[in-house]
Amino acid sequence: MLLCGCSNDNEAVKSENEQLKSKILQLEKDLNDKNAKIIELQNKKTKSLTINYIENTSRKRFVEKQCEILALPTEDTFELNHIEDNTVVTVIDTVSVNNIIWHYVLIPVYDSPCNSKGWLKESDTAPYTKDKVNKVQSDVKVKKDADVYETEDYENIRSAKPYKAKGIERGRILDKKNGYIKLGCPGGLGIWVIESSIIYPEPE
Repeated sequence: MLLCGCSNDNEAVKSENEQLKSKILQLEKDLNDKNAKIIELQNKKTKSLTINYIENTSRKRFVEKQCEILALPTEDTFELNHIEDNTVVTVIDTVSVNNIIWHYVLIPVYDSPCNSKGWLKESDTAPYTKDKVNKVQSDVKVKKDADVYETEDYENIRSAKPYKAKGIERGRILDKKNGYIKLGCPGGLGIWVIESSIIYPEPE
C-alpha cells in the first residue's frame, strides 16, 4: 500500500513537472517573439508622425470584438494590451492621423494596472448607447451592501456564506445563471451576485 501511494505521488510530481516545462517553453517563445518585434521596430527607419488633435465627441466607446491597444496612433507600433469583447472604454483623447480617427483610451484591467492606456482606431469601437448596455461585460460594479458569494461555481452558492459588498467590487461578467451573475474580479477572484445588484456604465 505504501509503495502504491509513493508511486501515485511520483506520477503526480512528474505530471506537474511536465506542465511547468510546457509553460516555461511557451513563455520563452512569447519572450522571443516580443524581442524579435522590438528588433524589427528598432531596425526600421524613423518615420515622422503628424498627429492632429480633435475634440472628443464622446467620453465612452463600446468595443464589441476583442482588439489591441497600441503605443502610438499608427498600426506600425507596439501592442500594449488587449481589450476583451463587449467592453466599455473611457476616451481620453481623440486624434486624426492620415485621415484615420484614433482614440487614446483607458481600459479596465484586473491583474495589473500597467498598460491600461493606449490607442485604438475609432473603427474598432461603436458609440456607447442605451441599446448596448445589456451587452456589456466589462467593466461593471456591484451595489453597496449587496450579497456577494465568493465561489467559482454557481452550485456552491447555497453553501457559501455571503458578505456585504463595500461598493468597490468590480469586474467582468463571465456567466449568468438563474438570476445570478458571475464576475471575474481583480486578483483572479470569482464571485456571484444577484443580477439586480449589478451597476452598468451609464450610456451617453
